[in-house]
Amino acid sequence: WKDVPLVSAILSKAFRENPGVNWMFKPSADPALCLKRMARYVLAKAINREGAWISTNEKGLIFFFEASRSVFSLRELWFELFFAFTSIGIRRIPAVMRRESVRKSLRPADGRYLYCWFLAVTNEGRGAAYELKDFLISESVRRNLPVYVETSSLRNKIVYERIGFTTYHEWKDEKAGIELWFMKWDPGEKRH
Repeated sequence: WKDVPLVSAILSKAFRENPGVNWMFKPSADPALCLKRMARYVLAKAINREGAWISTNEKGLIFFFEASRSVFSLRELWFELFFAFTSIGIRRIPAVMRRESVRKSLRPADGRYLYCWFLAVTNEGRGAAYELKDFLISESVRRNLPVYVETSSLRNKIVYERIGFTTYHEWKDEKAGIELWFMKWDPGEKRH
C-alpha cells in the first residue's frame, strides 16, 4: 500500500491516452483523477490475489493473477465501488459491465490461466518492460498456465506478438470507437 502514489503515477502516464481504459470514464470527469482512482482499485484487487509487481527501476508495473483465485476484501470492494460511482458514473456502469462480460466470456470458464490485467511502463522505463515480461512468462511456465491479455493498442498488440502471444479474437465497439485484441501465450506451444 505504500506504493499507491507510484502505482498511480505509472498508470496515469501509461494509460493517459489509452482508448480501452479512458472510454469508460464519464465525460465530465477529470481523466487524471479517474486514473488515480482506478489505480487504487486495481492495486487492491491485485494485492488480494497476490498479483502485483513493480519493476526494480520503478518505471513499470504488472498486475496478473490466476483468474480462478477469488478473495473477498472489503478494501477491494470499497475501492471498486468508489471508482465506479465517481469515475464511471451510474449511467455508464451497465455499458462497462457488458464489456467486461464479453471480455470474460472469451477466456476459459474454469479460470485456469493467468490473467494479465495491467502491464504499464512509462516512456522512460524501457528495461522495465523486459523485466516484467520475463517475470510473467517465467510464472506462466512455472505454473504451467497460459496467459490471457486484452489490448486496445495496436502498438501493444505488435509487442505482445513479438514475444509469442497469438490473437485469438478481435472485438470492435463501434459506438465507443474501441477495438480490442484478445491474446494468449501458452507455455506448451512451440515458438518459431
